[in-house]
Amino acid sequence: MKVCLLHQILGSAYEMFKNAGHEIVSDPVGADAVMSLLTDKIDGDFMDKVGPQLKIIANYAVGFDNIDIAEAKKRNIYVTNTPGGFEKSVAEHAVALMFCVGRKIIPADKFVRAGEYERWDPNIFIGMEFFGKTIGIIGMGRIGSAMAKICQDGLGMKVICFS
Repeated sequence: MKVCLLHQILGSAYEMFKNAGHEIVSDPVGADAVMSLLTDKIDGDFMDKVGPQLKIIANYAVGFDNIDIAEAKKRNIYVTNTPGGFEKSVAEHAVALMFCVGRKIIPADKFVRAGEYERWDPNIFIGMEFFGKTIGIIGMGRIGSAMAKICQDGLGMKVICFS
């Protein structure tokens, strides 16, 4: 099978394809399978360009909003995604970004890198504390639920949500 990887993926997955006897190609035209990311627009025009031999589109992501499912169905093309396993990483990243903003980590980093730090000052880059605060989470799927758990169990935050 000719497998087109639209983007570089982890080495182990690449080796898995090769070890299974698949030919890895970078041009989707003529491919039997395409591995895409959420940033790739996979519509009817794309499917026509690849050709009638296309059997499967595998999205290397949780979602699949970038793929025209109706067009794939018309052409008898299977569509898959990777719905599990990333939620904890994404939730951790969201909490890390929350800390970056709330604790002023990025401005403080720029301040130090610019050579402006001279001595400890208790009044700069104070930011806010998160313990005991309330967080609002929109969307309580796997990622939102994982983030709620981190915030509630780890930071003692009150969680309100909308889904």
